[in-house]
Formats: sequence, C-alpha cells, structure tokens
Amino acid sequence: MSTVHHFASGSVEFDELYFIGEAKYGVHIDTRTVAEVTQAAVRHYHQPVGYISNRVNDYSRDYAVYAHMKKELPNLVCVAIVQPNTRQMAFTALEQRIVNQILPVQIFSDIDAAKCWTEEQVRAMRSPDTRLLTRHEASR
Repeated sequence: MSTVHHFASGSVEFDELYFIGEAKYGVHIDTRTVAEVTQAAVRHYHQPVGYISNRVNDYSRDYAVYAHMKKELPNLVCVAIVQPNTRQMAFTALEQRIVNQILPVQIFSDIDAAKCWTEEQVRAMRSPDTRLLTRHEASR
C-alpha cells in the first residue's frame, strides 16, 4: 500500500520498493528542496529502495540532488527517470550520464516500464544471494 506526501516543491508517493517524485510546474529542485523528501524516505525505508522521477511537469533541477540523496539515503540503489517529453530527451540523457557516476539510472517514456525496472533492481539488491554490482565493482 502506498502513501502520498505533499511538499512545497511537489508530491512523493512511497511504495514498498520505490518512491515516486513529481515536482510542481516551474519549481527548482536543489539539495535544499529535496532534503525534506530524503528525510521522509529515510524514515520510511530501512532496506534497498529505488527512486522514480516522474516528469509530468516542466521544472529545473540541480543534478547534485542525486549525490545528496545517496549520501542521506545510502540504501538508494537506482534511479528511473520518466520523461514523456521528447523535446527534453537530450537534457535527460546528459542527466543520465552524470547520475550514472553515482547510481544506476535508466530513462523511460512511461511510468509502468520505470516501475518494472526499478522493482527488478531493488528486488535483486534485497535478495540474500543476488546482488547487483556497482559501476565501480563491475569495472574491476
């Protein structure tokens, strides 16, 4: 069962394996605005979890939020970005390259595909005998 929390910058739905963020139109997401969301996620999750950024509105973001989220929520294992706006895809691809240095990230055009991928990533990390390699471990 999921719960929805509303913040000044948007809303976040907390589900069993992931949380979905939807920013309000025109806001700027930075480490300060994402701090309360991260704090709520820390209280909600005590095992591996994924984050889905559902881009239903246009807004600006500081890519440093992902490093902040990972630092404050060390059990964050992946990020899925739902980008239905094809005009924004070049920026989203740049964002993916930056975030991939911190966490596995994939871009999707629909929320259902993002949920499936995120669930797969999180379940693998929660399994006692299966573990996804981090980017750094895989390159060794």
